[in-house]
Amino acid sequence: IRQINTQPDSTKAEAAKIEIEKTEEVMSILGQKYIDNKNRTPEEKEAIKAFAPTTLTTYIRCPLQFYFKYIAELKQEKDYTKDIEANDLGSIVHTVLEKLYEPLLNQVITEEIIDQLNNPNDIKKKIVRYLKAQNFVENSYKELIGKNVVTFNICRQIVENVLIKDKDSVPFTIKSVESNPRKVWMEINPNQFIWLQGTIDRVDKLLED
Repeated sequence: IRQINTQPDSTKAEAAKIEIEKTEEVMSILGQKYIDNKNRTPEEKEAIKAFAPTTLTTYIRCPLQFYFKYIAELKQEKDYTKDIEANDLGSIVHTVLEKLYEPLLNQVITEEIIDQLNNPNDIKKKIVRYLKAQNFVENSYKELIGKNVVTFNICRQIVENVLIKDKDSVPFTIKSVESNPRKVWMEINPNQFIWLQGTIDRVDKLLED
């Protein structure tokens, strides 16, 4: 009689390291997409892409992800199991606040109006609507699980805090929310420049009591 002890191999296989070299081809594609110059035709200038905050943040966080998303333009499959990451918080909060205030453009915002906006159920519905649109949850969503519950509560609390803070500025009028993107150019080399693009979250006009 022999005793044989068996156990699964606890050593983990190392994930293959993916590296994209900055070859002339890669840099040429980057240049065609993002670098403008005086020799381009009007049609070529129209096709130039601008660097948005999300684009730059992606490169800083993960240059490989930047390559896949913006250079190779690989499309990501829908994943309803993904977690809400910290960098998604800003997008969620901005979108919810936009949806809350958008119907009130050019109206005088008072404390009473803000109290009406600060409705937990309405805020929850708008957050869930955004999560569905971004494929964080399926349309048949019932409840969040895991750390997404914590992230959801953080988003809701931030929205409520912004509304409470807005009370300090009443009365005011909202002139625009998430206005059209603005572009500015920046020279990087002689006869070469890039475009930077951003969106103004909200423009208020303060009123005297």
